[in-house]
Amino acid sequence: WKVRADGGRNGWKATSDRMRKLRGLYVLTDEIGTPDGVVVERVRDALHGGARVVQYRNKGNQHDESVDVCRQLAQICKENGAIFLVNDRPELARDVDADGVHVGQDDGTVQHARNVVGPGKVVGASCYGDVDRALKAVEQGADYVAFGSFFPSPTKPKSDVVPIHVIEEARQRGIKVPICAIGGLDRNSMARMTPHVPDMYACVSAVWKAQDVVENTERLNMQAQEGLQEKIFQQLLRMKTKTPLVQAITNYVTINDCANILLAIGASPAMCESSDEAYGFSAISNAVYCNIGSLTKEQEHAILQASRGAKEASVPMVLDPVGCAAIPRRIQYVDKVRSFGRVDVVKGNLGEIKALMGKASLVRGVDSLEEGTDGVECCKALAQEWDCVVVATGKRDIITDGETVILIDNGVELFTKITGAGCMAGALIAAFCGANADLLVAAAAAHLCMGVAGEMAFGQSKGNLPGSFRGHLMDQIYLLDENILRQHGKMEILR
Repeated sequence: WKVRADGGRNGWKATSDRMRKLRGLYVLTDEIGTPDGVVVERVRDALHGGARVVQYRNKGNQHDESVDVCRQLAQICKENGAIFLVNDRPELARDVDADGVHVGQDDGTVQHARNVVGPGKVVGASCYGDVDRALKAVEQGADYVAFGSFFPSPTKPKSDVVPIHVIEEARQRGIKVPICAIGGLDRNSMARMTPHVPDMYACVSAVWKAQDVVENTERLNMQAQEGLQEKIFQQLLRMKTKTPLVQAITNYVTINDCANILLAIGASPAMCESSDEAYGFSAISNAVYCNIGSLTKEQEHAILQASRGAKEASVPMVLDPVGCAAIPRRIQYVDKVRSFGRVDVVKGNLGEIKALMGKASLVRGVDSLEEGTDGVECCKALAQEWDCVVVATGKRDIITDGETVILIDNGVELFTKITGAGCMAGALIAAFCGANADLLVAAAAAHLCMGVAGEMAFGQSKGNLPGSFRGHLMDQIYLLDENILRQHGKMEILR
């Protein structure tokens, strides 16, 4: 997730390092399953099992009674790279230096909670089944919203059951922050959330009901990862439904390729590279794709203008730093783009990603010769340093926001025998980012489509020949659907 310019990057909303962690399994303590005498050890077990967010909820304790245990919980969450939140009480969250607070309908406003916990902290809000309430919470500065109960809840048996489709309704009505599902969630009910997949699954009894908390949490975490995969599969239809307008400033070798693949996937390309028009056009686009493969002076100025316009209009910007590992001046130009505007996704081969990190890399011109044994760590480091999503192409594609890592094993060697395969992949990333605020999921979906389509094209008549393969690739991009992606997609999700 990106903290957009209109949300006050590194201002009053949560910092980006915290926002990156608002994904996956979210566990809540309770007085029955985790009384204060054992809560620290049980939460430590849940963290070892893969919990990414922990909320301390104990309505029976007074403020002073909870301070010590909350400080311990905050420390072990920090040690395990997880987010620690306090339920209901922003003053307690502030006093123990928690990562944030979660508030319900009887706990004061989001704005009050934000004022108490201060800048950079996470503020979440319970919205039950009320999308209007969620929209108001986001307007006041909520970093995520929670809906539920979606199923009968052992911890809140009197709660009304909310229809699952409220998640999709919230997204259609403009909710772009992470959505958390809560209420009666276990492995079976989490699977039943499909196709309305949340960003976080909040579990209580399913975590603490047995003695082996680590095993319980591991199983729940696996189900949450399946939910993330399902969300990636769904992005193709979401993108086609929106038909995002993509401003593409790319190299002259691949302008036609990028325009055609955008049309084939269901997006609307605009190859607007005039420096007099790039700034204004980026503001009306859904995404901007900039490729520095064959820079002219006109393109240099146009990309700077487009990056500035995209930043000001909160439009996602995808940068393909072609050749930066071989031509040092291009590193300097990329730095200038970043200072002038903002890069939300950077896509390159592993040699280029290493060069952007200031590391030595093996390249031949614009091609990488890297084997990539340290590829994941390099990509994560760059994503954290630049506060963006990083995509490294290769035999195994790496997509990361600095926290979650998605590995995609689809693709064929013949991609290296045609011009523009990487440029087309970059254009597809922009199309998917133009239809989804979750840029990690968008980038993964785009690369999955490119890889699967490449494999399907290779299997066609004479698809093992470069000329025929190029034509088949465009056809297979056009023919892709969710079922094909589910059947042929090869993904692995790491934390």
